[in-house]
Amino acid sequence: MGEKPRTIRRWAFGYSRRGKDYEPAIFPDHPESIEAQALTFLDLVELLFIKGCLQAGVSWPKVREAASTAARLLGAGAPIVQGGGVRTDILAGMYQAGDSVATIASWFEVEEHEVLAAIRYEEGRAA
Repeated sequence: MGEKPRTIRRWAFGYSRRGKDYEPAIFPDHPESIEAQALTFLDLVELLFIKGCLQAGVSWPKVREAASTAARLLGAGAPIVQGGGVRTDILAGMYQAGDSVATIASWFEVEEHEVLAAIRYEEGRAA
C-alpha cells in the first residue's frame, strides 16, 4: 500500500490523540478482525480507495462520509438484490420505517419485485 503500518492501523481501527477518539475510516465485516487487528482483502481495497481519495485532495470528513455510505450500501458479503447491488437489509429497513415499495425502488433504482424479494428474505431471516 505504500503506507506506514501505524497509518494503516489508524485508518482501519481508529485511534486516540490528545484525549480525542477518532473513529476508523473503514468498518471491517468481521468483529473478530477488529480485536485481532486483522484485515481482509476487501478491507485493504477500502484502504486503497481512501488513500487514493486523500491523494486526490479529498478532505478526511468527505472520505469518512463516502466510506461510511459505501459500507452501508455495498456491505461486502451481505445479501444484495441482483439488479442494483443494494443490501437487502437496507431495503427491508426502509420498508419497515414506513417507505413504500415504489419509493424505495425509485430511490435505489431497482425493480419493485426486487424490493419485495428483499423484504421477504429479511423477514425470513428474522423468523
